[in-house]
Amino acid sequence: MAVVCENYPENQTSKKPLQISSGRSAGLWMSSLKRGSPPRLVDSYWARGAAIMVCHDEMTKDWLAARVSTLVAWKRSRLKIVDLDALPTYKRVVAWFPGPAEDAERYLLRLRGLNQGLDTRH
Repeated sequence: MAVVCENYPENQTSKKPLQISSGRSAGLWMSSLKRGSPPRLVDSYWARGAAIMVCHDEMTKDWLAARVSTLVAWKRSRLKIVDLDALPTYKRVVAWFPGPAEDAERYLLRLRGLNQGLDTRH
């Protein structure tokens, strides 16, 4: 599952650690211990502007989904959970344009005009 900003992909999560708001992380973790086994994340990493969380089991997935509203990426950010299928996929292309570097923007604009949906900003 992926943790993304509410208006993803316009706003993307940064590689800073997600924090539990209001210093409630210990309380959230302890409340889960009272109900049985603690939530277990197998891995977490950043990809495609989202924080990817690999959950050990369904209980961990449910635990994270129930508490995502307490996670904060930055001040006043709102986060949500989506399946990995909802994340856009990108193809990277490297191009060499003859001439000065200043001309590259003109070529990129032309490529963008010829290919609907192509993002040449990066």
